[in-house]
Amino acid sequence: MAAPRDAIVELCKQFLPETTDMNKYVHWHEVGFDNIAKDYGQGMGTTCGFLPHWLLWRFGCRDNTLVNRSSPPEGLTYRIGENLSIFQPAPKRLRPSWMKMDEQRTRDAATGKGGPKPGDFVIIRGGYWKNKSTGIRDVDSAHIFVLLDVLEANGKTVKWRVAQSGVSNNAFQQGAHITTLSGELREGEVLEANTQVKGPNLVFVANILGEEPNFPRRVMGYCDIDQVGFGAGPSATFTKLFDSRFRTATTNDVAKVNPWFGWYEIASPGGFIPLNKPYLLLHRGHEAFRVEKGLGPYFCTARGLWTLSGKRIDIVWEDSTPDQSWTMATTYTPRTKTAGIPISGNTGQIVRVAQIPKTPAELMLHWRVE
Repeated sequence: MAAPRDAIVELCKQFLPETTDMNKYVHWHEVGFDNIAKDYGQGMGTTCGFLPHWLLWRFGCRDNTLVNRSSPPEGLTYRIGENLSIFQPAPKRLRPSWMKMDEQRTRDAATGKGGPKPGDFVIIRGGYWKNKSTGIRDVDSAHIFVLLDVLEANGKTVKWRVAQSGVSNNAFQQGAHITTLSGELREGEVLEANTQVKGPNLVFVANILGEEPNFPRRVMGYCDIDQVGFGAGPSATFTKLFDSRFRTATTNDVAKVNPWFGWYEIASPGGFIPLNKPYLLLHRGHEAFRVEKGLGPYFCTARGLWTLSGKRIDIVWEDSTPDQSWTMATTYTPRTKTAGIPISGNTGQIVRVAQIPKTPAELMLHWRVE
């Protein structure tokens, strides 16, 4: 499949506001952004690296060595701290899609005759930031964004319209938006990590709290989308569930949401007992999966969107299954049990049998989508 450059750009423009007003960013505790950054909070850092991996997943890249996102039915896993480094080559990993900014690519990008194109993921990096806890400069300043448009490139300066996450709104919630960045070509050395990199360098500056004014970061390279393989993405009915509620406020506090993650055995209503017990997986990013068994192995028969309000969980499914709701509870006698008591009439009780990252023994580690 050809690289979906135009589609990547249009999807970003559809859902991310072009604004510098921090109050208008899409942000954590909204359905859409929570799904973009579904694995956020398992490690340190910001959400800047989650937007590119959400886009790869949405457009059907299923290369688990490149996509850093947890999506069990597609065999995708999340690795803490690898959102940016995964795009780059490693001693035992070739990465044809990684374009290191040598002198030619840097000058081409400055003139608009080459370098990253709309839809590519660009990484900029400067010197280390100061660790506020220790006072030592050991905090990586790398940042990644999605190039949407080259507005200006005259050989000395550039203006790029970009989509980026990893920004905070006025409530200090992680968020995303579209903005225009101005960069300049510098012939001299620029600090990256603890190394001075010879020019020419294409440099973007930012004012970072606690750092020098106009903190410089050079374009170190980019992921060329043309060199990435794409196939079929998740079903359109599934993604539309999230698209239609992209800016819907929702609960995503770790202390409130995490206790309900995991695998649940579904008790069918009406006394019907299936030959093979079906399962419900409540996953991060408000994603729900119904997993059932026919003559072969278990497979995913439907995906849905789940939200939490108090201790009530509601699921809207992508297929014709009516909406379902439960009141969640954990009891400790005679043994610890986490369960959902059905609210809606078409819904049976659910009882948790495994917590993420564990999987029930009868399910394969990576189960397929029907």
